[in-house]
Amino acid sequence: MPPQSTPKHILDLLQRAAESGSGTGIRYLDKGLNESASFVLYAQLYQRAKDNASRLLEAGVVKNGSTVITYFDTHSDNVLWFWSVVAAGGVCAVLNPVSNEPKTAAGQLDNLRALFGSTPILTSHKLSSIIASRKLNVVSVEGLGRRQDSGLSSPTEPNPIDSHDIAAILFTSGSTGHSKAVKFSHAQLIESVRAKSAYLSTKGRAFMSWVSFDHSACFCEVHLHAIFNGDDQVFVPTTELVSEPWRFFQVLSDNKIGYTFSPNFFLAAAAESFSKQGSDALSLDLSNLSTIMCGGEANRTKTLAAVDEVLKQYGAPPHSIKAAYGLSETCSACFYNLESPDYDVANSNTFASVGKPLPGLECKIVPTFDDAESEQEGVIHLRGPVIFMGYHNNEAATSACMTEDNWMNTGDIGRFDENGNLQLLGRAKEVLILNGNNYSSFELEYAIESSNIAGLTPSFTAVFSTWDQERDSEAPVVLFNPTEDAIGPKNLRATLRAIDKAVFSVCAQKALHIIPLPKSQLPKSTIGKLSRAKLRQSFEKGLFGDYIIDNAQTLFLLHPGAGEFLCWIGLLKYLPDRPIYALRAKGLHPGEGTFDSLDELLDTYYKAIRRTQPKGPYAMLGYCFGGLLAFELTKRFEAEGEQVLFCGGIDNPPSLKSTIGQVRYRSLMIDLLPVVSKYTEDEARAFAEETADLSDEDFYALLFNKFSPRFIESMDITVPRLQAFGRVEDCMRLMAANYDPEGQVATADIFCADPMPHFGATPEAWRSDVLSGWKSYVKDQNVRFHEVLGTHISLIKEPLIEDFQRILNEALAGRGI
Repeated sequence: MPPQSTPKHILDLLQRAAESGSGTGIRYLDKGLNESASFVLYAQLYQRAKDNASRLLEAGVVKNGSTVITYFDTHSDNVLWFWSVVAAGGVCAVLNPVSNEPKTAAGQLDNLRALFGSTPILTSHKLSSIIASRKLNVVSVEGLGRRQDSGLSSPTEPNPIDSHDIAAILFTSGSTGHSKAVKFSHAQLIESVRAKSAYLSTKGRAFMSWVSFDHSACFCEVHLHAIFNGDDQVFVPTTELVSEPWRFFQVLSDNKIGYTFSPNFFLAAAAESFSKQGSDALSLDLSNLSTIMCGGEANRTKTLAAVDEVLKQYGAPPHSIKAAYGLSETCSACFYNLESPDYDVANSNTFASVGKPLPGLECKIVPTFDDAESEQEGVIHLRGPVIFMGYHNNEAATSACMTEDNWMNTGDIGRFDENGNLQLLGRAKEVLILNGNNYSSFELEYAIESSNIAGLTPSFTAVFSTWDQERDSEAPVVLFNPTEDAIGPKNLRATLRAIDKAVFSVCAQKALHIIPLPKSQLPKSTIGKLSRAKLRQSFEKGLFGDYIIDNAQTLFLLHPGAGEFLCWIGLLKYLPDRPIYALRAKGLHPGEGTFDSLDELLDTYYKAIRRTQPKGPYAMLGYCFGGLLAFELTKRFEAEGEQVLFCGGIDNPPSLKSTIGQVRYRSLMIDLLPVVSKYTEDEARAFAEETADLSDEDFYALLFNKFSPRFIESMDITVPRLQAFGRVEDCMRLMAANYDPEGQVATADIFCADPMPHFGATPEAWRSDVLSGWKSYVKDQNVRFHEVLGTHISLIKEPLIEDFQRILNEALAGRGI
C-alpha cells in the first residue's frame, strides 16, 4: 500500500511495516530466556504469510473469506499462521489453550463445535490429537501440501474486504466450555491501535508480551499496536516468567522494552520475587520503559506503588505503570490512568482508578438503585468505534450486552470521581476475575453441583470472589449447605476436598475458603435465588467467621533422584484437604542448567518454601533422595527456630552413597519406568541391560517410545525433556555420592519397603542394618518406622498405593497433622 494511505485492512498494517525499510520485526524467545532468540523481520513475516496463504487457498482451507480456527503452542507459530489466514482472505479465530483436565477440555471443544460446526482447525501434527478426539475438522500444517480438495488450479487472491467486515475472532476466558467468540472488524482493530498509539505516544518503542497470543492484551495491546507503529516486539513464553517472576524486569531491561502488559497478581509476584534477589545481584536499565499497562483485574494501589519504586530505582520515567481498564470486547484497554500510581496514593485509594477513556470512546454510568451505595455509581456502559461487532453465533449473548443505540453494558460497576477518573467497584454480572481470566459464578457453581459430591445440598451453593491479602489478588470463596453425609471430620474433609477439586478444574486455583453454612445463613429470595452480593457482604463483614474451617497443615513434597514430581501424582487424591506443594529440580526446563551443588539446591528450596509459607510449623515428605532433602531442610528450619511437625522419608537410608550414589548413569531414569508406565520392575531392569551401551541420544529416543501416548501428551514429554531428566538425575546422583549426613532433627518418620536389587541388601538387612541408622540422626531417637507393602518402586503405584496412603495419613495424624 502507498506509505501515506489510510489502512483499511489489518493486512495493510503488516504490509506497511514490511515495506518501511526500518528493519523492525519480532524477537521470539520460544526456547527460553537462557537460549538464543530468533528474529523475524516484518518483511519476512509478510512474505511467509503470503506464501502460506497460497498453500491454504490451494488446499481449500480458506474459501471465499471463510473462517479458520488456529491452535498452536508457541508465539511464533501463532503469529505466522494468523497472518497466513488473513493474507489468504480468511477470518482467523485464535483458539485459547485447551485444558489438561479431560472433562473441561471436552466441554471446551464441544462448545467450539457448537459455535463453529465443521470450520477447519489449523494446528500442528503434535497438537492435532487433542482436537481430533472430539471429531472436529482438524488440518495439520505439516499436511497442507497433501490436501488438494479445493478444485482450484492455482492460488487466487483474496476478495476485497470492506473495513467493517470481520477481521479476527478471539475467545473469552470462560473455561468450562462456555467461552464466547468475540468478533472484531478491521476498522475496530485499526482504530483501537491508532488511538492507543496517539494517546500514549508509543511510536518508536519496543513492545513485549508474555501472555498467550489468544489473549486480547497480547493480540491487540501489544502485537497489532507494535505493527501499527512499525516497532519491534518481543514474545516471551508464559512459563518462563511465571516460574521466576522477577525476570519480568530483566526482560524489560535486556530488550529495552517501552511497552508491555501485566495483570495486578503477576506484578505483585514479580515485585516480591525481585525483592528476594538482592539489588546488588542485578544490573538493570529501565530507562526505555514508557508503559506497563496493568489491567485484567482490580489493581491494588499498594502493589502498583511497590512496582513503581522498582521501576524508578532502575531509571524508568514517572508514571510508567498505568492502571487500565478494558475488555476483550473493547480490544483490550480503553481507559488508562496517566498519573498512576501517584494519583491514587495521594487520594488514599485502596484500588487504583483507571483514568479516562481513549478519545472517541463514550462512557456513561447507569444507576442500578438496588445495591448502589450512591446515585453516582452504577453499571458502566461504553460506546464508540473500538466496541466489538458481537459474539459469533451467539445472538442471545450479543443482545444481552448491547442496547439498541449501540451502548455496550460491560457488567462492571463503577463511578467517576471528582476529577472525572473512572473507579471500578465490582461486577454486576457476578463474574470472578481470577489471575486475569473471567469466570462466572454460575459456571463454578455448576461445576460443583454437577460433580455428584456427597454431603452437598443441591441449589444451596454460592461462589463469589474476595480479595486475598496473601495472594494479593482475587480468590474464590464457596458457601454450601452440608447434608448428613458431611457429618464428622472424615466425611466433611471428603466433601471439602471434592468441592475444591471441582473449583480447581474450572479456574486452576484452590478456593480461599469453602464454608459449610446452615440454611438459615443461605436465605433465598421469593423466586428461590441466593443473593451472592449480599452473601459476599456478610462474608467480608466477618459474619461467617465461626463457620470457617481452618486450613489443614501444608505439606511439601520433595522429589526423588530423577528431579521430577510426577511420582506424586497418584498420591494426591488420597491426601486430606490441605495445601500441597511439590518441588521440581532445576534443569528440566529449556535453557536451565542443573544445580552446581547440594548447598545451592538447599538454598533454593529453602527460600521457595519460606516464600510459600513464611512461618512454621512445616511438614515435608521426601521420596528416596527427597528424604535426604527433607532431613537437610528440616535442620535449616529448626536452626532458625521453626518447628517441623513432620520430616518424612520414603525408603531412604541416612546415607545414599551405597544406593543411588553408586548406580550407573541413567539407572534412575529407568527406575521411573514402572512408576509411569505399564512396565514391571523386571522388564525395566531388562531394558537397562539392553540399552547399557547405547549413546545418550539413542537411549532417550528409545525410552521415549516406552511411554504411552496419553502420558506423553498429558505430561508434554519429548526426547529433549527426557535428556534433561537424565542430566538432572546425574546431578542428583553425584550429590548423593558426596553426601555424609550430620546433625540431628527433632522427629523423623521413615517408610520402609523392600529395597531395589542394586541397593545390595535383603529386606531384613535393609530394615535392621540400613534404615535403622536414622536413630543416630534424630534427637532422643524420636524416629518412627512404618512398614509398607511392596518395593521401593511399587509402593506408590496401584494397587499398593491404597495401603501406603493409609499408613501415611496415620503417620501424619500421629504427629498431630
